[in-house]
Amino acid sequence: TGFVFDAKTFQKIKEFALPAAEGWGLTHDTASLIMSVGTNQLYFLHPETLATTNMITVHDNNGPITSRLNELEYINGYVYANEWLTNYIAKIDPSTGKLVGRLDMSRLIAEAAQRNPNGNEMNGIAYDSASNIILVTGKNWPVFYKIRLK
Repeated sequence: TGFVFDAKTFQKIKEFALPAAEGWGLTHDTASLIMSVGTNQLYFLHPETLATTNMITVHDNNGPITSRLNELEYINGYVYANEWLTNYIAKIDPSTGKLVGRLDMSRLIAEAAQRNPNGNEMNGIAYDSASNIILVTGKNWPVFYKIRLK
């Protein structure tokens, strides 16, 4: 079940059925909400009715990827998705589902582990369009990292 809250009062406005048992990440483009559910699929939801309007399976040249897509951001026409329990952030063409690139976070993950050996996987990304920076963090990480896109 998903929930809609009033942005000012935080009062729950409505509930809606998700297209899967869990929602893992949510972003939006100019026409749709885009949701990950912990699989290699992305669901597109109508922003008013919240009905599923499309679903794509993320794939590369060899077929469907096996990653479990988590947190999402929509950046310059692409969906960026944290690939759960990997060192990667996927760059996905939302019109085709094609994996067009990956950001390798191995160095940041290693540095975060040195700062806090009890830290867990990378699982948070956010985008600041004013500075063109992606913010990356993880479970129990003591810091977040800024990555400037070129």
